[in-house]
Amino acid sequence: MREKKAKVQFASFFRFLKSVGNQKDPVMMLLRAHLYSEALLENFIRIGIPGGELINNTARLTFHQKLIIVEALGVLPSPLISSLRSLNKVRNEFSHEIDKELDFSDVSLIGKPLGRIFEETARETNSDTARTLKQIIGYLCGRLDGTHEAKKEISRSLAIKTPLELQSRLPRKSGGPKRTKIDKDHLQQKIAGKSGL
Repeated sequence: MREKKAKVQFASFFRFLKSVGNQKDPVMMLLRAHLYSEALLENFIRIGIPGGELINNTARLTFHQKLIIVEALGVLPSPLISSLRSLNKVRNEFSHEIDKELDFSDVSLIGKPLGRIFEETARETNSDTARTLKQIIGYLCGRLDGTHEAKKEISRSLAIKTPLELQSRLPRKSGGPKRTKIDKDHLQQKIAGKSGL
């Protein structure tokens, strides 16, 4: 049962891996990783900020601006933020230089913030540009997706009901809704926990 749930939760990540796995061109891998990462950054904003959906739909934020917001939310570790910042930098270089070739120094720029993960990957792939890139963006996007799924679960579990929703759940007597004391401390803890996302 847990395996089936994981497959459903990470379905978009598995589609991403499949699309990257079919790519022979490292530049296309890079572009797909950038698009996938940007979609996850938008989801972090949607989940982590009241009105996040409005921000995503109307603010016309760049990848860099979205990354700063997610960094401020504190939902991703610093090495992932640095790696995403480098991913964006390398991707932008390709959008401005038509003849640019992706080389190992570009992959290194993206991977180095990941420390030992990058070093081991480069060693295992003999520093092959395409293979190292595929492994690093797979790791990077997998961590993003896993963190995103965890935040979604936390958000769902901390969802605070409106007073009307709370009232509709109370048992009714013929004289109207039953009055029940709501534990203020418990409610405040839920609110504090939700705002910490």
